[in-house]
Amino acid sequence: PWFVQLLGGMERVLRQNSASLAIATLDDHGAYDASPVFHWIKNRSVDAFAIVRPGQRELEIANRAEKARIPVAFLLP
Repeated sequence: PWFVQLLGGMERVLRQNSASLAIATLDDHGAYDASPVFHWIKNRSVDAFAIVRPGQRELEIANRAEKARIPVAFLLP
């Protein structure tokens, strides 16, 4: 699947830069919860975001990240 290749590429770049990856599922069994991601933005716990299949609901994440000057990449399969 496409996401295996994506994660493999991300892993290589992260390893080269001594960085790590955190994954958040925002829509878990029908309950949308972006609060962990908002916490990461507020505390500057991440260096960047990769949002897979972004929709209207992820716009708030992108806006908050932009205000915090945290880069965001949108991934569309």
